[in-house]
Amino acid sequence: MFSLTPFYSENYTIVVSTYDRLSYLTKVLPHWLTCPHVQEVHVVYHHPSRIFPPELLQVDPRIVLRPYPSNRLTNRFAVPDGGFS
Repeated sequence: MFSLTPFYSENYTIVVSTYDRLSYLTKVLPHWLTCPHVQEVHVVYHHPSRIFPPELLQVDPRIVLRPYPSNRLTNRFAVPDGGFS
């Protein structure tokens, strides 16, 4: 049976979709990680011909890279295997 009890959690996950705005990410990732209750920041990266800079992943272990082999705006709606934390 479906429960009508509302789900509530103080933690949340941020999902950001990017193609070629790496300079922008270097500014916003540190900011988002200072926000209270951020559990993870998922970076949906769909630039198949460029490698994502590994130094951005070293900023914080809560940054999760989700690379995609194609440049599709709908990639950001794909739920990762295992779901979100």
